[in-house]
Amino acid sequence: MTKTLLFMNQSFKDLYSRTIEKGMMETFLFSDRELAKTNCFEETFSDVENKWFDVRKIQIKWVDGHVVTLCTTYDITEKKKYQKKNLI
Repeated sequence: MTKTLLFMNQSFKDLYSRTIEKGMMETFLFSDRELAKTNCFEETFSDVENKWFDVRKIQIKWVDGHVVTLCTTYDITEKKKYQKKNLI
């Protein structure tokens, strides 16, 4: 499986602007341990963006028949700040 991004919508580009600018997007999304999984869900912190993300990945067939990983991400930084504040 390759680690190539096929498409990024504008919201994704806005969320990860610094990571994309530094050429680190593929590394952030496609670690070797995650590529071994068919489906993946994790909450992860990006040092580059200084934000928490809910990242979900699932394998699907692309329009040309290739199996690709569909990735959805959500900024959950405020949720994490709230959790930290209320747990202390």
